[in-house]
Amino acid sequence: CRQAVAAGTRVDGRMRDRARRTAVKVGPRYGHASVCVGETRAVGATSVEAVRPFEDRPNEGFLSIHVDVSIGCCERTAVDAVVAREMATELTRVVERVVRATRAISADELVIVAGKLVWAVRVDVIVLDFDGNAVDVAALAA
Repeated sequence: CRQAVAAGTRVDGRMRDRARRTAVKVGPRYGHASVCVGETRAVGATSVEAVRPFEDRPNEGFLSIHVDVSIGCCERTAVDAVVAREMATELTRVVERVVRATRAISADELVIVAGKLVWAVRVDVIVLDFDGNAVDVAALAA
């Protein structure tokens, strides 16, 4: 590690100003995505269902995001399953904040018939391999 710093590189050999290799694949099914950033990998799947809105919010649909972390995705989670659950909880919170902050999907755009029918959108992400950048990978997969 010290040698990399002294040489102006990162531990994996990249220069400090170089990003990790990023690949995003959409599909093969509608609503599915696979994302790799360096050696970190996640997949995401989106599903929708038409449901009744809450009575006090007749003009809002639902968006829920769930991130899970594979127990075998890295040494820390392989040794302790609690670490995987804690990572998943934190990633879910952060990715949900990121998605909501971008306003890529807003609750009022999910209305089919006001007061009667709205879309409930569920996004499930699982981090399969972890070597850094989990937030980036999970957010891109969402």
